[in-house]
Amino acid sequence: MEIIKEGNGQDWHLTLKCEVVKDEYGLDYDGDKEHCGSELKIDKTDIMTRKWEKYLYQASGTDYVVKCPKCGCCLYIKPELLPEWVKTQAKERPYRKYA
Repeated sequence: MEIIKEGNGQDWHLTLKCEVVKDEYGLDYDGDKEHCGSELKIDKTDIMTRKWEKYLYQASGTDYVVKCPKCGCCLYIKPELLPEWVKTQAKERPYRKYA
C-alpha cells in the first residue's frame, strides 16, 4: 500500500506575506518596524504562541505567530486560518524574540 497524501494534515502549510496584521482589537506585532514584504510558506513547525494581556480591554489570551526569516518581524496569524490540531502543537512552542 502507498500513501498518496498524508492524513491528519501532515503536509499542511499556509502562505503569508510579511506585513503588519492587526488582531481583533486593532493591535499588531512589530508595527513600528519595516516588514520586508516577502511571501512565506509556513508549515506547522513554524507556528509559535505568544501570551498576551490587554489591560485596556481587560482581556488575555494566546496569539499564533511566526518570525520572518528575512527581516525578523513577528507576524500575527489570524486563528481562523489554523486548524485546531496546528494550534495544539503550537502551544508547545512559545515565541522567543531573540531565539
